Amino acid sequence: MLETAVERFALLTCLIMGLSHLLQPRAWVETYAGLHRLGKPGAFINGGLCLMPGALFVAAHPVWSGPAVVLTIFGCLLLLKAVICFLVPDIALRSMAKGAAGTGREFIAGGLILLAFAGVVGYALWTREERTETLYKRPTIAPHSSKSEITLPGRTNCGRPPASTSV
Repeated sequence: MLETAVERFALLTCLIMGLSHLLQPRAWVETYAGLHRLGKPGAFINGGLCLMPGALFVAAHPVWSGPAVVLTIFGCLLLLKAVICFLVPDIALRSMAKGAAGTGREFIAGGLILLAFAGVVGYALWTREERTETLYKRPTIAPHSSKSEITLPGRTNCGRPPASTSV
């Protein structure tokens, strides 16, 4: 299921990025300082890094209910950031200057938000997989048959009625 794959992608990337923001805040300050020094090309790089996951989350995860809705909303926010970086890079550069001049606290806060987000996405994945296990039982191969027949719950012979033995 595509939504599940997108949620797993988000869980992994947010977990890694969140931990990185917590453990390496000064490196993030230096990164933003370097991007800011590039000027508009730095804003474009920042926008491109937001555009890809944002577009993926919005296009492949149109979920508007339950805990998984946070991923769709996060995708919209990433797309908004990309739009600002690409269409009004001066605004993006002002924001990047604040991150570049900071002590790293902003990135620690961002890391905590990313880790909380990963927790919500992980919960959504866990509850979805739990529901899937109870709602959809896996097909079984009938051991009593000489033929390899697949039996679905409540049906026989892959949903077709049993073959008639009369000629």
